[in-house]
Amino acid sequence: MKTTIAVLGLLSVLGGCAGITSPQNACINRQGYCFDATINGQPVIPLQSRDLLARYRDVSHYASDAAWQLAGPIGGEIEVGAAANERGRDWLGPRATVEVGVVPLGEQNLASTPTLSKREDVRIDGNAAVTVKQVLDKNVLPPGQYLFRIKASGNNWDRKTVLVTVE
Repeated sequence: MKTTIAVLGLLSVLGGCAGITSPQNACINRQGYCFDATINGQPVIPLQSRDLLARYRDVSHYASDAAWQLAGPIGGEIEVGAAANERGRDWLGPRATVEVGVVPLGEQNLASTPTLSKREDVRIDGNAAVTVKQVLDKNVLPPGQYLFRIKASGNNWDRKTVLVTVE
């Protein structure tokens, strides 16, 4: 899977598994159950407590989407890995790509550059739409709390919103 890291919510600077009985049901809610992910080698795991996000709900509306976390803090260059799991192989298909958005939950200043991006999943008069993304200038984040929005897209799509601490 190809990975792109971009900054989400830069201008604003800031589920559980119940009821999942079949692969299609696991994917339809699009909360990240159809692919597995790692960040800097650590597996993304279910969020241990929603209380961790309570203070960030006023900072980012994405905080209410978070259902995942890392077991410990990370540092250094950011490396995100993702692959369809058994539930998501048919849902995502064989050529799924991965896009990662980074949402700072504090006063971190992320240097980024606006970049044009073709959106094959959005069509205008039959043509792919062109949008502007803010792409990080460096693959290293300053210390603080972040939400990583990992989206896998192929035949369908799924997304994990992950609470990450960078030291």
